[in-house]
Amino acid sequence: GDRDTYKTATNELLVKLVFNNLLLLEPRYTNEDAIITVPTGGLDAYIEGPTQSTCSQLFLELWSDDDAAGFPVPRGCLEERTVDGLEIFIRFEAKQGLRAQHKYQIVMMGKVKSESTAEVVQVVMMDDMVLHPYEAVERAGAGVNKAVVPRSSGTNPRFAALDGLNILGGSNAVIELSGQLNFQFQLAGDTTGKIVKQTSLRLFMFPLTLWDMKSSAGGGSSCVASCIAYEGKRCAGSITCEAEAVVDTAQANTIRIELPADMDDIYGDIKHALLIEQLTLPKGGFLPTRIGGLLSRSDGTQPDYQLSSGDYLWKQPGAGSTIAELVSREGDGNGMPFKQDAGNVLHVHLALAVTLFATSREQRTSLTITMPDGYTGVGVAATPATLGVFSVGEPLRRGQLDLSLWACAGAVCTCTLDVHDRVYAGSHFFVSIVADNPLVALQRSDPANRWLLGISSPGYHATVQSLQPIAFRGASNPGTSDFGANVAVLGKLVHPCMQPMQLARSPSASRPVSNALFVFFETEQSAGIRGAVVVDAPPMFDFGDPCVADNLDAAYYAKYTGVSAWPLPGILSCTSSNLSSAASAVRNRARIYLKDILHGGRVYGFRILVTNPESYEATQHTSWRLWTSAEYTGYVDGAFTSVPFNPVIGGRSAFVSQDSWGVYQAELSSMEAPVFQIDVLRPYSLTGQEATITVFPLRVASDLRSTLRITAPLGYEWHFADQDFIYRANSSTSDASLIVMGATADMPGGVPTKVNNVITWPLADYVAAKSYGFVTRIRVPDYSPVRASNAFFTEFGYADRSIASSQRSLAARVAAPLVRALSNAEVSYTTSLAGKVNYVQLTIQTVSAIPPHGGLLIRGPAGFSFPDSCHPEPAQRSLDEVGGGSPLPHGLGCSFRGAEAGEARLYLEAGDDGIAAGLYVFELAGVNPSWVSSNREGLDTACGWTHCWTFHSLQDMRRGLASLELDARTSAPGFAIKGPMLAAKIVPLDAATLVATGRNDKPQQSNRLIFGFQLNFGSMDAQTLSLRGPAGFEFAEDCLSDGGVVTDFAAAFGASVAAQAQKQGTWEAGVQLSACRGDGSRADLEIGGGMQRLKPYLFSIRVHANPRQTPERNRWTLESSSESSSPVEGFPLWTFTHTAVSALTTAAEAFNLVNVTFRPHSSVPTTGALVVTAPEGFVVVKDAVSACPRLLEESDTIQAALQLGQVTTSSFSSAEVRCTDKTKDTTFVLQLSAGRQLVSGRDYNLVVAVTNPRDASPNPVVAPWQVQTFQDAALTTQLDTVSIAGFVINRAAETWEYDKDSSSFTADGGSSFKALELSMKLPDTIRKFHTIVISASPGLVLEDPANRPGERTCNSLKWGPEGANSFADDFLTTCADSRMTILANGGGSVANGTLMEVWVDTM
Repeated sequence: GDRDTYKTATNELLVKLVFNNLLLLEPRYTNEDAIITVPTGGLDAYIEGPTQSTCSQLFLELWSDDDAAGFPVPRGCLEERTVDGLEIFIRFEAKQGLRAQHKYQIVMMGKVKSESTAEVVQVVMMDDMVLHPYEAVERAGAGVNKAVVPRSSGTNPRFAALDGLNILGGSNAVIELSGQLNFQFQLAGDTTGKIVKQTSLRLFMFPLTLWDMKSSAGGGSSCVASCIAYEGKRCAGSITCEAEAVVDTAQANTIRIELPADMDDIYGDIKHALLIEQLTLPKGGFLPTRIGGLLSRSDGTQPDYQLSSGDYLWKQPGAGSTIAELVSREGDGNGMPFKQDAGNVLHVHLALAVTLFATSREQRTSLTITMPDGYTGVGVAATPATLGVFSVGEPLRRGQLDLSLWACAGAVCTCTLDVHDRVYAGSHFFVSIVADNPLVALQRSDPANRWLLGISSPGYHATVQSLQPIAFRGASNPGTSDFGANVAVLGKLVHPCMQPMQLARSPSASRPVSNALFVFFETEQSAGIRGAVVVDAPPMFDFGDPCVADNLDAAYYAKYTGVSAWPLPGILSCTSSNLSSAASAVRNRARIYLKDILHGGRVYGFRILVTNPESYEATQHTSWRLWTSAEYTGYVDGAFTSVPFNPVIGGRSAFVSQDSWGVYQAELSSMEAPVFQIDVLRPYSLTGQEATITVFPLRVASDLRSTLRITAPLGYEWHFADQDFIYRANSSTSDASLIVMGATADMPGGVPTKVNNVITWPLADYVAAKSYGFVTRIRVPDYSPVRASNAFFTEFGYADRSIASSQRSLAARVAAPLVRALSNAEVSYTTSLAGKVNYVQLTIQTVSAIPPHGGLLIRGPAGFSFPDSCHPEPAQRSLDEVGGGSPLPHGLGCSFRGAEAGEARLYLEAGDDGIAAGLYVFELAGVNPSWVSSNREGLDTACGWTHCWTFHSLQDMRRGLASLELDARTSAPGFAIKGPMLAAKIVPLDAATLVATGRNDKPQQSNRLIFGFQLNFGSMDAQTLSLRGPAGFEFAEDCLSDGGVVTDFAAAFGASVAAQAQKQGTWEAGVQLSACRGDGSRADLEIGGGMQRLKPYLFSIRVHANPRQTPERNRWTLESSSESSSPVEGFPLWTFTHTAVSALTTAAEAFNLVNVTFRPHSSVPTTGALVVTAPEGFVVVKDAVSACPRLLEESDTIQAALQLGQVTTSSFSSAEVRCTDKTKDTTFVLQLSAGRQLVSGRDYNLVVAVTNPRDASPNPVVAPWQVQTFQDAALTTQLDTVSIAGFVINRAAETWEYDKDSSSFTADGGSSFKALELSMKLPDTIRKFHTIVISASPGLVLEDPANRPGERTCNSLKWGPEGANSFADDFLTTCADSRMTILANGGGSVANGTLMEVWVDTM
């Protein structure tokens, strides 16, 4: 019924079955024995002694239509005699009883003794056992639903005494049912009570509550029965076959058959067989069992019942019918989730699809839970009723089996049933396994992390049957993570660290302290692509909604030899929540979602904003946690303890506190926080000496009695003897060697205690208005920290665990300078073929400026050859890589010495300007060694690989390695030198096939390329195939997933494409492609063994994005472990080619005419448009005088217009092209019209007027100009697009003038001048190797007409001004045609603002 009591009762509930008259119906035990009850004692006796074993003896089946909860597992049952009959009590745990509006069925054995139809049983639903123990919620009575008639006698049909209903066709005496009901049985009749034609036969399918048969041929209740006649006898004609219910409106669990009218009698040896077909099987399963048969006359009288003999029927549970799952809700068990944790408690939820029972102790009936390898079961425990999963919606039924039935050994926990014990199908129950976790981490996605449920029982048969193992799966509470197929065994984050920027508490809610928290950790396992990082803060810390996380400054990601940290791989978003209450406005959990792969074994660093709380709690030191999480499967690694403020790493002392950080009352002001000055920032390992550190001034705003701790950046080590610690003021000693300059009082506490990077002082008095300080020794590490903040922390009251009075009073963070160590060394190449010309690309970052005559010494492996006088060039990079480093400065000398100390040495000597600190990327053309050599990792070399390139920053290159090293050296791994691959190519396929395979050569679009190759040498070993593309191409980091690499062309692209492709090569099914990792324009394919020599192979790979424009060095290479292809010519992008941007002037804020040259790939119709976008800062000139565009033509004579400032006649008239009203400050939108179009393959010159940006370019790398064409004026259908390198904006010259005889001057530049005077004052100092370039108008030739070929003498050159230094000795001046180049080569410099004059004749 619909009674609230079932839901609202707070204590246990009862169901009472009352059999009032045992003379009418006598219930029996499941083995058909008479029920023997305990002495009458009323309800009180019941309360003391119910057991689950009694329930098992009383009930064959318990069933409910409540799929979500099943029939609740009883806590116990008790039978009790009354004066007139028998009462059976079923007791349920609190909140675990029956649910309103659901049907329940109980199947018992019983004996009907009378033909009476009177009420034989009452079902009484009792109320709360504590509050209303003797009250009922509701009751109902029932009689027998079928007429009770006498058993068959005389000549009425009866079964033979033996094998009257004999199941046939089994194996080992059992038949496993599957698909649909299909079984055969043989009927044997009594010699007197023959089974005659049209006899009614009912088959009772056990278990009764499991079966609900329908026709498998389209529903309904009809089935198909056919008779197989005994030899020489007849059994023909139609047979009525229909499924029906034992209880009206309940499950169809019997089969009613009317034997055919044309049938010889069945008796003695005459035995017909019947075949039953086309009825559905139950979804659940059952153990080997008999069925019941009931013969009767057609009117139902004269019944004869017999259990079947012969074979037993059984069925495996259907897929998904069994619930086997782990509770995976956070906070519900699994409280010790890390590898090697002991005593972890894991809650298992089960609901079997079979009723499990035991009939003997000899043939064991059991269910087993098999954990993944590595777990060790310690035991089982009761599942707490307080789990969060029990509070979601309508509570799950949390029944439990008798814990004494369970035992664990190794990774298996087994529940062994005693005789007559039962576990009912559909009943939900829990068991909590106590286990020691594996020694190694195990992710949820790992195939080895597989939990299995096993069921074994003979059923009613003599031989044990084992059901197929059932893999755990998360089924309950859909839409949540409450249940799962497994839980992760977490790896342990290595040396996690959290350090704040602001240590003070928030003064009030209206004055919050926003804090940037620096977070560092090293992963043990990869969290895969699109994982997450989760940060948990103590209560009252608030990450905000949404939270804000980003990467640290670039210095933290510097790569040192064998050591580096990485930014988080693409922060997509950050969400926040409260750890304990979803309703709370304070969000102390942040989840940072990532785009790319979070790798295992890497150090990561990031920062996240958090608002500090208004108060301090001691739990702040134990409540900072950090986790990594996979996209779908939850946590992967975690911080084993609360994340420390100052982690212990390597051989550092464990005496360093591993507490997390907590807030302080206030921040030291800028006047109070000390300055940390270190005299030598070169590493101790380089100098062999400790550096001197001065810490001054340290002040407090008010008198203070406190402890003090100063923590240096991770890696530093305080290293001093007591006499080396200087802390006195001149007021307390006259010994100058003991005095800290400026100190007005001695440091309270004197000499501190030191442990690694921490020094601490005991409780002492600090006085306001006093200045404290100290000078001592410290060892500088090999590199700036990458696992913690590069900062000093000062903390007053660090050991206090209260914020009362003066406790935890003050703290501050002060940034530290960088350690002087080279970083970010990298070596790349265009080919690894032995003996081939190679462009070696080198990257290095310096911390110290290199003076004149200093430089970089680069030591490479033996065998490399470069020109003796080498020429570093800017690295070939795409526009997408702009900003990632600078070329080397002008004036740099370069020499190569190939045989020095058995290695290749490059000497890069600084000019007069030296080399500023920074990141440099450059390349050198050279020749690879002539011999093949591998490059193995894990060796005891400078870089850990076979081949290393070592970089030195030297003060004086003339002294070589004997010079002072300005920054600590660093090394980068080189590359293997390989033999030739037989062949490699980008496969040429017809246009239709390319389109079908996803080819798209448009800029910045995803593309799919097909490569073919042949190896000179096969390999049975796994290897890496590396595809190296031109600069600007980009592969996804996980380039295998979602069909990123295809080797089966038929499956991916269809038969017709496969037929085309297979002409170029194939791929054996046995050669497995296991992974693809992309890194920029490189993709590494991990391939299993078995590749054959000389065999053509073919694969398709997805390019995440094409470059913005066709790369200048447009070549691809393929490399195996020992072979490399020759460079393979790439393909032009579907974009503009022959592009250039040039300018009339590069002066800041000047009016400028910019010439954009391009050749379109796609024709632009007369209705189309051309769009040119200038970099930020340029302004389109829109005044009426300045036509827009100035010029658009198909010619190469645009230079005249640029130089003379005139607009010549264009092949495009103003009627044919014009700037539209869509033109903005930095964008020109040109509309074609009047039948004109831009034609594919033709060259075009466009001139537009702009005003240059106000500020000069901050570095030589400038932003690009973008050119696009569109098919329509609405700019919806793009055709071509390209980014073109622009030009540097320079500071404007203070003076730039020319003086000539105006009467002889003509605008076309064809005039000749005697002593054309050029005057200039430049805003920057001119130093050695600086270059000034002067370009004259076309036609004004500046070189001497007497020059022989190759000579560059200027025509009658003279320097001025008159009467002053002529600068002739300071400059080397050359002329070629209309261009003059002035190179500063003197020993001095020319100060900015100096007037420089030069005279030259023209012709």
